[in-house]
Amino acid sequence: MEAHARGPVVRLLTAVLTTALALVGLVALTTATAPVANAAAGSISGTVTAAGTGTPLAGMTVVAFCNEDGDWYWCDDTISGPGGAYSFDLPADTYHVGAYSDDNRYAATFFGGTDEVNAADLVPPVGDVDLVMAPNAAVKGRVGTGLLNAAVPDAEVCLYQQVTYDGDTWWDCAGWATTGSNGTYTVYAAPGTYRVGFSVPDNHLREVYYANASTVETGTNVVLTSAGRTGINVKMVPNAKVTGKVTAEVGGAAIPGAQVTAYQQVQYDGTAEWEPTRGAVADASGTYELYLAPGTYRVQFDNACTDDGPCSAVYKPEFWNNKDTVETATDVTVPNSGTVTGISGALSKNARITGTVTAEDGGAAIAHAEVAAWKKVTEFYEGETYTYWEPVAWADADDAGAYTLYVPTGSYRVSFDDGCPGGEPCTDLYQREYWNNVATVEAAANVAVTAPASYPGFNATLAKNGKITGTVTAEDGGAPLADIQVVALDEETYEYDGETYTDWSPVGFATTDANGDYTLYAPPGTHRVGFSEDCWGAGCRYLSEFYDDAATPEQGVGVTIAGPATVTPDIDAALAEGSKISGTLTDNAHVPVEDAFVTVYAQDGGEWTEVAWTWSDRHGNYAALVPDGSYRIGFTSWDGSFTDEFYDDSHTLADADTVVVAGADEPHVDATLGLSLFSDTAPSIPDADPKVGETVTADPGTWSATPDAFAYRWFQDGTLIANATGKDLVVPAGALGKTLTVEVTATKAGYATGVATSSPSAVVTQGVLTSTAKPSISGAATVGSTVTALEGTWSATPDAYTYEWFQSGTPSAIGTGKELVVPVGALNKTLTVKVTATKAGHASANATSDPTAAVAAGGLDNTAKPAITGDVKVGGTVTASDGSWTATGAPTTPTLTYRWFQAGKADPIGTAKTLEVPAGALGKALTVEVTAAKPGYGDSTVVSDPTAPVAAGTFTNITKPAITGDVKVGGTVTASDGTWSAMPGSYRYEWFQAGSPDSLGTGKHLVVPASALDKTLTVKVTPQKLGYNQQGTATSDPTAAVALGDLASNDAPTITGTVKVGKQVSAGNGTWSATPDSYTYRWFQAGTATPIGTGKDLSVPAGAAGRALTVEVTAKAPAYHDGVATSAPSGAVALGDLVNNTAPSVSGTAQVGKTLTANPGTWTPAPAADGFAYQWFQDGTPIPDATGKQLVVPASAEGRTLTVEVTATVDGYAPSSVESVGTGAVVPPTAVTATSKPGIIGTAQVGQTLTAQDGTWSTTPDSFTYRWFQVGSKTPIGTGRTFVVPPGVVGWSLVVEVTPVKAGFTGVPALSALTAPVVLGKLQVSGKPTLSGTAKVGKKLKVVLPTTAPAGATVKIQWLLGKQPIPGATKKALKLNTKLYRGTKVRAVVVWTLPGYAPVTLKTAKVKIG
Repeated sequence: MEAHARGPVVRLLTAVLTTALALVGLVALTTATAPVANAAAGSISGTVTAAGTGTPLAGMTVVAFCNEDGDWYWCDDTISGPGGAYSFDLPADTYHVGAYSDDNRYAATFFGGTDEVNAADLVPPVGDVDLVMAPNAAVKGRVGTGLLNAAVPDAEVCLYQQVTYDGDTWWDCAGWATTGSNGTYTVYAAPGTYRVGFSVPDNHLREVYYANASTVETGTNVVLTSAGRTGINVKMVPNAKVTGKVTAEVGGAAIPGAQVTAYQQVQYDGTAEWEPTRGAVADASGTYELYLAPGTYRVQFDNACTDDGPCSAVYKPEFWNNKDTVETATDVTVPNSGTVTGISGALSKNARITGTVTAEDGGAAIAHAEVAAWKKVTEFYEGETYTYWEPVAWADADDAGAYTLYVPTGSYRVSFDDGCPGGEPCTDLYQREYWNNVATVEAAANVAVTAPASYPGFNATLAKNGKITGTVTAEDGGAPLADIQVVALDEETYEYDGETYTDWSPVGFATTDANGDYTLYAPPGTHRVGFSEDCWGAGCRYLSEFYDDAATPEQGVGVTIAGPATVTPDIDAALAEGSKISGTLTDNAHVPVEDAFVTVYAQDGGEWTEVAWTWSDRHGNYAALVPDGSYRIGFTSWDGSFTDEFYDDSHTLADADTVVVAGADEPHVDATLGLSLFSDTAPSIPDADPKVGETVTADPGTWSATPDAFAYRWFQDGTLIANATGKDLVVPAGALGKTLTVEVTATKAGYATGVATSSPSAVVTQGVLTSTAKPSISGAATVGSTVTALEGTWSATPDAYTYEWFQSGTPSAIGTGKELVVPVGALNKTLTVKVTATKAGHASANATSDPTAAVAAGGLDNTAKPAITGDVKVGGTVTASDGSWTATGAPTTPTLTYRWFQAGKADPIGTAKTLEVPAGALGKALTVEVTAAKPGYGDSTVVSDPTAPVAAGTFTNITKPAITGDVKVGGTVTASDGTWSAMPGSYRYEWFQAGSPDSLGTGKHLVVPASALDKTLTVKVTPQKLGYNQQGTATSDPTAAVALGDLASNDAPTITGTVKVGKQVSAGNGTWSATPDSYTYRWFQAGTATPIGTGKDLSVPAGAAGRALTVEVTAKAPAYHDGVATSAPSGAVALGDLVNNTAPSVSGTAQVGKTLTANPGTWTPAPAADGFAYQWFQDGTPIPDATGKQLVVPASAEGRTLTVEVTATVDGYAPSSVESVGTGAVVPPTAVTATSKPGIIGTAQVGQTLTAQDGTWSTTPDSFTYRWFQVGSKTPIGTGRTFVVPPGVVGWSLVVEVTPVKAGFTGVPALSALTAPVVLGKLQVSGKPTLSGTAKVGKKLKVVLPTTAPAGATVKIQWLLGKQPIPGATKKALKLNTKLYRGTKVRAVVVWTLPGYAPVTLKTAKVKIG
């Protein structure tokens, strides 16, 4: 792009860019130096001498440290020569330099500092970088075992020193050595306090800590002075031995080199987890020996691994006893000594997905293409379910583009991409795709792997990426900028927590070279391109931007790649320099605050939003690069060590001071940070309408931290109210007409006191008197009596009362005193009294009593008894006459009420003037009680004379009973009762069929029996009721003749058995409306109308595979039509089991060059002649292209066991693979002898690779085999042409035995000359740590360690946010528990240490946190 000057608007917009680039991964949160244009390389040189004496030190390891992402790492090394001189030739950069003694005889030293981080910066060329090494002290002792305390050679001795970091404490190995043949050792370390541990490489002797402790935590301190220590001796005891054999599940062939690992349970953050603790390797017969201390273990069996290549994946790993996971495995209990036998594993083979990866354009093979199998994973975390695709198996294509991917049975999706055979970084020439020719794993087709067989033909043709090229320069001066990160972005939409988000996702990366040029590979399409300096804090100089001169991806100009292999040139950028806001953070004691999170805010649409962030270093210093503009700065504690605040000393962003940047840096934006209490939500007085005399309560509000206590002070119109210091306040009379406020003082241990005051309340109003207990009336409520008012109780004590008396129904008062004489007009009325209370400063209030009973009056007299007339029988009606009455001697007609009684019963049986005689009165006399009432008079009651005893009732039929329902066999018919002269209480029924006097049933309903076929039905109904004669009956008219019934299915037929080809399934008849006496059957498969069987049982035919089965059942029963019902469909018929009856076998002579023939064995059902496929193996590894029935034994098979795997196929049956029993070891053909000795090239150092030189021979061999030995031992320690020197041979010379291999000959072994004694080497770890989990705030990430690491290595983990270690984050898991992570990049650094090795540091890839 064209370089030009920028205005202030563009500079302001650039502030957003750093945040945008960080969110998409373009800006690393690390420390790096600013790019240097066209810098030159040079040398760093000096000498290494001993402190005190100045003696030159030769053989010291001098290390150059480089800075990547803020981490100083070991990037080059050399060995000091004679006179202690050393020299590096290094590319242009800034370096730190230090020196180490491989045997730790001298303490490590660093030029200009105490460690690799604070050492002096060195920019080559530079000389006289001299290093002075102080001698360490020596610890000496002896290691023995057994009753005679025999020497233990090759024991590993470690001096452990206690280390504390961020609150975590552990014991770290600070010096190590190996015992000699006499069991003695010398180990060097700086003076200090240590604990000494002893172990042997194969663990056959139990690890012990001086003196005789089982753990480092319980060991004895060894205080080491400059004079050294001697006599630190221990005696080791044997461990128990676990033995077993690792074989193939099918055929039983041994699996040489199988990895056997013991797991032991450990506690991790309160959770028990199984961790690998010891390992062993199976020998040529598959047998292993694993030495373990007493305890409970779980044992895993896995594939063999080579020294210089990846591990095999032919077999599926398993745990003892035949379990898939360590959690489900069976415990192996190891005693104090002895041998635990029989812990064996029989591994099943994985399936093989195979194919080729080629270029879409031209079809050329893509060598080293990366192929991965992906599996859908569902996990549950904190109550939520997450589903995602995860790669679970990998393979690299060979030079022909062919690959073999080993997987267990299951469903997968397969990805293809170009590989990185030389390691990172790699050129992304091709577009990734998924089978079958799609761009994403979500859209990919499934690859179903149903059996451990071969699945060929999963091929991919990859289209090339296009290229974007350009140059990045400095806007000011135009100098080219090196190491600028360039990223291509595409907009993507995704869903999270039910919401849809749009974000920019990177699709291609590049870094500018020394000339500022870059080439970025990306797929065809239109992208946004961003440019950013890889820096952090004070090391930053240039502002980020997007093409073309934009601050955000949205504002950028799209860059289009037209198609595969096309180039889009001249996408240039000129980066402007920014200014720095910087300062120093200290606590109240003026101590620098490290790892404080600093956030820079700028206004966007009227709101302050985050635009940049950084961390304070160990000196409390920070710096953030920004364009010109106005900013506010926030300081956040990572661990709660101080209260969040904003510059300058504000607790809210809204109240913060603004820092203006105008063309120059803004230093001294400092802050003193500490713990303080401040009000987040102000105190308040919740009462909206305070009144005199009522209680109001203060709400203290919310605070920046939870206070330990609160204190209160109340005010009225700003004046302190005396003695008002509680949370509650009874509003005093003096507050009438004024407002209230409350002042809250919050206190907390370790925090400054916080004070906050509420807003004023509403104006205090008059109090209100409230009745808390009603007034009441005392005295008898009768005419002429005196009643008295009792005032009740009130919310406050009134000054005075007034009274008003009322009678019910009259609104006017009938009295106004405390007492009342009841007037005649109140007769039969209730009385109430209303009391009015008054008090100064309060509004008056009144309350009314509950009413009294009605006022009483006079009585009535009876002059003639009532009498009873009517039909005195059950069901009959009788009537009461009223009798005669007088009131005060004069005749009167009162209001009458009635109660009827039957003799012998006190409860009334009726309350009306008339009575229907109930059944319960049968045989008993009746009486009636009449009560007279008149207003103003008391009631009067009289009883009649009794009647004669009550007679029984009678029934008469009015309409006949009838029959309704389904008049057929099995049908249900129902009797209607007819109508009767009185309502019966119940009925009795009898059913009859024509021509028979016998009853068919006695219920209201009848299920018609088969015997009634072609006959009519009648029902006889007899009413019943208590107190009535039981002599009335009635019979219905006959029905029509009974018809044939319908035989109906109640429960459908069922299918039982295994729904699989070749298996037998059976029909369940179901249940029916009547019991059938026979059944017939027809079987069907989905999609066809022709039955495939007619019996109760069915042998499932091959043609039914993949289809559902149904069975049709026809039921027969007398007097019924036939019933037909069909079962529900079964599940799809599974492929049958193809059973091997006789295992495959191999015939012929197992000798190089001979032809072997595979006999496929016998199978049920028998496959066709062409229904077999073959794969030949040597020692369990597939022989390439060996897929025929016959095999010419290759030279590579000499000494190995051959097997053949036969895969049989029959339509309707799952393919089945069985491996033959192995042949004997393939024999070579005649003797070949050496005419000159073999040799060894390479450095005899732990971890280095030695290579055997074959020598010359009497006849030219086809190839060679090798066995490596430690001098003095007859046990081989390696068998390849190359040999990686193990730790256990330090101090010993090595020799290699070379055996020639030639078809038709026998090779005679020959030994090489001895190497020099082996020296200590560098620790090797196979693989890289990776991250798993969900990279979103609120979720958790976890480090997945490489699958292969040296046994016994100590692993330390440190999580980084950019360049900075996250305090306390040293476990496998990192919980993303704060929004401060959002938009950042996180990675983990893993360090392995092991006695005898230099530490190994590996980093995971960085992940962006959403």
